[in-house]
Amino acid sequence: MIRTGQLKVDVLMLQLAPADADGRYSLSLAHEYLVPAIVAARVVLAEVNDQAPWTFGERSLGAADLDLVVHTSRAPAAPPATPATDIERAVAVRASLLIEDGATLQFGLGGIPEAILSQLGDRRDLGVHSGALLDAAARLAQAGVITNARKRIDSGVTVAGVAMGGRTLSDYVHRNASVSFRSVDYTHSAQTLAGIERFVAINSAVEVDLTGQINAEVAAGVYVGAVGGAGDFLRGAQHSNGGIPIVALPSTAGFGDERVSRIVQTLKGAGEYSPL
Repeated sequence: MIRTGQLKVDVLMLQLAPADADGRYSLSLAHEYLVPAIVAARVVLAEVNDQAPWTFGERSLGAADLDLVVHTSRAPAAPPATPATDIERAVAVRASLLIEDGATLQFGLGGIPEAILSQLGDRRDLGVHSGALLDAAARLAQAGVITNARKRIDSGVTVAGVAMGGRTLSDYVHRNASVSFRSVDYTHSAQTLAGIERFVAINSAVEVDLTGQINAEVAAGVYVGAVGGAGDFLRGAQHSNGGIPIVALPSTAGFGDERVSRIVQTLKGAGEYSPL
C-alpha cells in the first residue's frame, strides 16, 4: 500500500546508526515497512543515534537520502523485562517438544514465545526467519544453538524485519553479518515462507474458540494488536515441508474469582470490539 501510493507518507522519521567509513547509514533496528516508505516519503528526518547498533540489511542510506539529520546519544527503546510466570513456563515446555533440531523459527511478541525459546537450549542448528528478533533468540545464537546451518534459503543467516529487545539483542546484531534485516515484502512473503523446510511459527493469542478461530488482537473489547503478521507466518508454516504452526496460550486469564477461560464458544474479545 505504501509502495503503490494507497497509503501516503508525508514526513518519515527514522532512527539510524552512524555512517560507516563509506558514508552509509544503517537502518539499525528496523527494516520492515520502512524500506518502501523511504522511497515514498516527501521528507525524511533522521535521528542518528551513536548508541543504535549498525546492522546489515537490504537497504542503507546516504546523506542524499536525508532531508534533516539530528545527532543524539541515547539507549534505544527496549521492552520491559518481564520474567515468565509458572504457567507460561509450563506451556513453553509442552510447545517446545514440537520443535526439532534443524527447524527454522519465527516467533511473535510476548511472554509465551520468549518462554518457548528459553526451552530450546539443547537443540542443534536452529534457524531464524522472523518478523521480529528477540533477546531470547540472541542468547540462543550466542550459545551456538541458532546457526542457520540447515537452511536452504539464506543459509547461515538469521533473517528478521525488526529487533525488539534490550542490550543483549543490540550487542548481538551490531556489525553482525550473520543477521540480515529485510522488508516485509521478504520476511512475510508466502512464497518465501512455503519454501523454507521445517518452518515453525511460534505465536500466542488472547483466546481461541471451539471451531479453532483465533483472536490475537482484541482483549476485553480493546484493540491491543499492531501491524503484525501472525496469520502470514502460520499459513507459511502450514505450507512448509515439515512445518508446524504453533499458537500457544494458557487456558485461563485473570486471578482468583476474576479468572476466565480463554477457550471460548465464540470469540468474545473480537465480538465486543467496534472500530467506531
